[in-house]
Amino acid sequence: MALEEIRDVELLGDGVVFQYLVFSLQLEGATKRIARGSNYISSGVDSEEALIRWTRQDLEDAGFLDAGGEFTVQGGGSLARNPYYGTLTLFGKNTAYGADPDRESLAQTFKAEFPDYEVSWFGPDVAPPKPRPRVKRRRPAKRRRPVKRRRPLKSRRAK
Repeated sequence: MALEEIRDVELLGDGVVFQYLVFSLQLEGATKRIARGSNYISSGVDSEEALIRWTRQDLEDAGFLDAGGEFTVQGGGSLARNPYYGTLTLFGKNTAYGADPDRESLAQTFKAEFPDYEVSWFGPDVAPPKPRPRVKRRRPAKRRRPVKRRRPLKSRRAK
């Protein structure tokens, strides 16, 4: 079992917003960082533990743990993937494990895995910019024509 055989990035499920964790793998003196993510909606309440169980099972199936390999959680965050615009944004931090230590290199790893996407990232304490809300423009008020004053009707009796 070699570290090169393990994929760098895997996302569980479809969706737009994911929670990801970064794992450090050690085997025979060599290290590798991998990222695993799951959709917020499908992951439920214990999303961190579900990601760890999924990663452990994946590494067991690959024979990594049987070969004496170890893995630890380094941190995590959130990931927004927009297939329509082809953008992928890393931001925030994981509430249980904190932020990943080197987000810039992690962004490069995601760029290698998703070459058709434009990958950007924000620091753990910086939220991505929110889109500007659309402001309804008021139409200018219609100009009213001046009201013509009518002369009072002359009564016929006055004659």
